[in-house]
Amino acid sequence: MSQENYLYYLEKAIESFKNKDYDKAMSMLDEALQQNYDVPQLHFWMGKIYSLELTEERLNTAIISFSQAVQLKPDYEEAYLERGRLYLKTGEVNKAIKDLEKVIQLNPSNKEAYLLLAQAYFSKGNKEKALNILKNITGEKSLDFYIQMAKILIETENFEEAISYIERGKKLDNNAVILYELSAKAYEGMQEYIKAIEELQTASYLNPSEDRYFKQIAIDLLKLAEKEKKQGNIKKSAKYIAMAVDVDYDVPINDFHKNILKEAIKSCILENQSKQALSFIDCIERIAQYEPEINQLKKQAIKNLPLKDKIIRLLTDIYTK
Repeated sequence: MSQENYLYYLEKAIESFKNKDYDKAMSMLDEALQQNYDVPQLHFWMGKIYSLELTEERLNTAIISFSQAVQLKPDYEEAYLERGRLYLKTGEVNKAIKDLEKVIQLNPSNKEAYLLLAQAYFSKGNKEKALNILKNITGEKSLDFYIQMAKILIETENFEEAISYIERGKKLDNNAVILYELSAKAYEGMQEYIKAIEELQTASYLNPSEDRYFKQIAIDLLKLAEKEKKQGNIKKSAKYIAMAVDVDYDVPINDFHKNILKEAIKSCILENQSKQALSFIDCIERIAQYEPEINQLKKQAIKNLPLKDKIIRLLTDIYTK
């Protein structure tokens, strides 16, 4: 067969791949390989197709295909890049680093290689090297660049700098959920829990099927409660605990939190704030077993209510039992 025939099938395979018709692309590549097995591009595109399925068997087959490509063409930049990416996915970090450094040697302006190399060193625990690699990327920055920078800066506890990169990332894509997740982590590191909660709320709006945001919001509310307790704001602390329970019933409440609620209940009763006291009592009844002390405080709070509110409360307790 002539060279023109296998090139025809290669072009058809690439076209099919771009159109996401992967079965046809594979069929075209099989046809081309039967005509000329020693064409590196054919093995490269085989690897691209195999790498779409994230199973161990398929990823290993993709790595073999990319390896055949670089064996036939030792300066095949794209094949080294794709193989390095797969080595990262399969946990072979040292092999990934070797491939990605080869890419940079072949093309020092390949930004994706720098990003992946930073990920590789980060996964090895060498955060400073990963950070230095990213900081040396010049020219126009991608969303992935800002995401990786933020991740590493958060891990190295450079929270304010992380926020600055996240904000730049939002200018590129204001709907990227990962940016709000990272922003929340950075604000949590700075103990700015209200801002963290706001970022998590946006993340939950963008990805409503994900319930872990609500779990983290509840945890941040508890941290706010602990912060307010340290400052002597018992009732404000109790409000945050009650909010945390409302957001996530399974939020980890311990005796420390229960004692804050009890202290707030007693303070409200002394200040004739019976409705507020009862809201804290309702919260503690949801998370704790029956306690005679709470029952006595509840009776006292109801007793101090105006007659109309007292009747409503008593009726509510009857129908909810």
